[in-house]
Amino acid sequence: MTKITFTEGNKLPSKKNKMKFRKGDQVLMISGKDKGKTGIILKVLPSTRRVVIEGVNMRNKRLKPSQENPQPGLISEASPVHSSKISHIDPRTGLRTKIAYKLASSGEKIRVSKKTGEPI
Repeated sequence: MTKITFTEGNKLPSKKNKMKFRKGDQVLMISGKDKGKTGIILKVLPSTRRVVIEGVNMRNKRLKPSQENPQPGLISEASPVHSSKISHIDPRTGLRTKIAYKLASSGEKIRVSKKTGEPI
């Protein structure tokens, strides 16, 4: 039996940090309080398998007064969401899709939609 050791807190071992989501991808929330919302990925956190999506999972953050910002207040910012709660959106149809990898004629590996074959 192999023993899996975790490096930092609840982070996964480096072998399993590969994700199919990239910054700039358009995604759909498939579960949670923001189910059905769409947005663009702003940041990918592969060590915890989370992503930050524009306009999804918004939280209020309190600003303390400082010399640069003398007026206190609240700002709204997006919090990370687990990657299992999102799905890619097909660029042609606008519906959920999975990702496949194909080799282009130039020899580079590109990501395509499994439903329509359209590059993502």
